[in-house]
Amino acid sequence: MRRFLQDCCSITVKAMQGFCRIVARFRRYDVRAMYVLSRTSALEFWRSPESGRRHFDPLPTDKAGRAVLDDDALRAIHAEGLCAHCSTPVHLAVMEARLRKEVAGVVAHVRTAPVVPGSMLKVSSGIAVDSPASCFIQMASCWNLAQSIALGFEFCGNYSLPANGGDGFFKRPPLISSRQLSGQIERMSGFNGRPQAQRCARFVLDGSASPMETALVMLLCLPPLLGGYGLPWPQLNYRVNYSSIARPMVDKRWYECDEYWADAHVAIEYDSDEFHVGSERISEDSRRRNALASLGITVISITRKQIMDAMALDKAAHQVARLLGKRFQHGADCMTPQRRDLRRTLLMTTR
Repeated sequence: MRRFLQDCCSITVKAMQGFCRIVARFRRYDVRAMYVLSRTSALEFWRSPESGRRHFDPLPTDKAGRAVLDDDALRAIHAEGLCAHCSTPVHLAVMEARLRKEVAGVVAHVRTAPVVPGSMLKVSSGIAVDSPASCFIQMASCWNLAQSIALGFEFCGNYSLPANGGDGFFKRPPLISSRQLSGQIERMSGFNGRPQAQRCARFVLDGSASPMETALVMLLCLPPLLGGYGLPWPQLNYRVNYSSIARPMVDKRWYECDEYWADAHVAIEYDSDEFHVGSERISEDSRRRNALASLGITVISITRKQIMDAMALDKAAHQVARLLGKRFQHGADCMTPQRRDLRRTLLMTTR
C-alpha cells in the first residue's frame, strides 16, 4: 500500500509539473489572436476623432509577429466599435502567407518586411493598428507624390480630413512630428513604398492648421519639377511675440503667422472664407497687421479665391519671391504641366 501511495504521489507531482510548464508557456506566449488594421483601414483609423484623444503604446514585437486573419476578425473589430471608422472591406496585416485566408469583408496583406519596434500600435488587447509612419509608407506606395506629401502634412499638422472622405476637416493634435516621421521611415527597411515615402517626407513640415494651408505652402515651395514655385520653405504657424510698442494695438501678447520666413521678416496670412469675414474680424486683422508691421514684419494676405485662381496665385508668388530676394526665370509659364497636375491633386480635394 505504501509503495502504491508513493507511486501515485510521484505521478501526481509529475503531472502538476507538466501542467505548470504548460501554464508558464501560455503566460509567456499569449496565444490570443491579434488583428492589425493596415493600409486604408489604418488611414481611416488615424483620420477618426479617436486618434487624437488617446495615447497608443507600441505593440511588442512578439505580439506583432502573431498578426492573423480568421473568422472572428470582423466580430472583434465590431466589438471595439472600430467599424464606425473603417469602410468595407477592412484591411488587415498578416505576417505569413499561410495565415492569409478568405474572410468575407476582409482583405489580408502579407507583411514580408521584418517587424520594426513601434511600427504597430496597440488599440486594445486584441486589436492593433499600423503606426502613422507605417501607414504613410503604405499609402505612398499607391498614391502619387503630391497626395503623399499632403498626407505627411496632415499627420504632422493640427488637423485631419474625415475618415469617410466627406467635406471639411477637424482639429486634432499632431499624430507625429516630421522628424519622427523621417526617422521611423529610415528604420523600416524592406517595406514596400519606403523609397517613395523617404522622398515625400523630405518636404513635410510641422504645424499646418488646415488642408488649404498645406496646399498653399506646397504650391509655393515645392520644386518646379514637382509643380511648385521653388520658394524657400517657411515655418508654419510661427509664434511672434509682440513688443511693448506693438502690444497696445492688439489684445494678445503673441500672434501665429500662418507662414513665416524669419530671415526676411515676411509672413503670409491665409484668409479663409470661414474665419476672416465680417467687419469686426476685418478690423482685428488690420490691427494685427499694423502690430506686425511695427516689428518690421511684412504681411501678405492670400485668400482662398486667389489660391483657386492660377493667375492670381502666380502674382502672389512673384510678390513673395521679390520680398524673399528670389528671382524667377523671366517669362516662366505660370501653368506648366507639373503645376497643373499639382493644382489638380491639391485643390480638387481641398475644402
